Amino acid sequence: MRHYIKSLYFILLCGLLATSCSDDHYVEIDSLNTDGDEFYCNQKVKIWMAVRSDDLSEVDYQWSCEGGRLTQPQGLDEMTWQAPNTPGTYTVSCTVSSGGKSQTRIHKMYVSSYFFEKFEKTPYGITPQSGSEIIAKTESIGGTTNTYAQFNGKSSTEVQRYLEKVFNDAQLKIPFSTISKIGFISAIPADSMTVGTKKGPPSLYYAWGLKRDPKQTDVVYPTQLKVEWYPNVKGKIPVTSLGEKFNLAISISYLEKGVLKVVSFMTYVAKVSSFDNGIYKKISMSVDKDYYIYINLDGEEVLKSSWLREFRTKNNSQDNIYIDWWRIGFPNGTGKNLPVLYLDDAYGANDGAILK
Repeated sequence: MRHYIKSLYFILLCGLLATSCSDDHYVEIDSLNTDGDEFYCNQKVKIWMAVRSDDLSEVDYQWSCEGGRLTQPQGLDEMTWQAPNTPGTYTVSCTVSSGGKSQTRIHKMYVSSYFFEKFEKTPYGITPQSGSEIIAKTESIGGTTNTYAQFNGKSSTEVQRYLEKVFNDAQLKIPFSTISKIGFISAIPADSMTVGTKKGPPSLYYAWGLKRDPKQTDVVYPTQLKVEWYPNVKGKIPVTSLGEKFNLAISISYLEKGVLKVVSFMTYVAKVSSFDNGIYKKISMSVDKDYYIYINLDGEEVLKSSWLREFRTKNNSQDNIYIDWWRIGFPNGTGKNLPVLYLDDAYGANDGAILK
């Protein structure tokens, strides 16, 4: 009997100890962290939890989102969230549980545009063409350190090179806008450039690679839209074959019955040649839903063109125009004449807004 009472006492004591251990079990969230504060459409973003618990190995993580999608398995302290293809503010949340205790943390995810590159991180979303280089540099603006890209051509045979962003999105189409803060750090060219046996213009350009609408009903369809400007003419203003001066040109490359053709429109806008060494400006190229082309310089509209709209009307176009890539073209040089360029805040947007 005495042995039975001792055994019962031992069992009750163990139960009390177990209950006490369970009561001491805890899990607390320190933070929900994201890889950045601003994201672009379809970007894959790493998210992770920092928690405290008496037994981290027993903690379970359940993730959810409103907008976008989760691309990793549940149960882990990290997750990858893929942003939706429309700008806006979305939420990601995580509930952590252990021993019957749980907490939830919510994080807002700001999607600003289709694509952006601030150069604070590597590798870059924009890549240089062969025969050119891009280097991250820092500067102080109002006491704050900013990271930008310094780039230049290094080809011994070509007079122009480009930086490129390939979007890899079958759904991306006009309306669309691209913008960057760009200029020359040094050796801004005022006249044509010669590299090897080739000669080329001292111009910058934005070009979009265009894809066919999947419906493929148009007989004539564009393959590239390009806006080229001369940032510094210094009295040496280019002229057309008719002798008219210009410093801004829009060209449309297109296929007609398998033959590649190009049509161009040229005009003169004094402000687009107001660059100089150390002067960097925001310039944007946009096409709205009605296929008007807009060029903005530092927030001011300097050109509105119906050139693409007229091209579509002339060819009875019905198809949508899809975007494949964006190139930023710049002059190459050699020796002391090597232009060194500045680039920052490169954005693309597909929400119909004209970027300024």
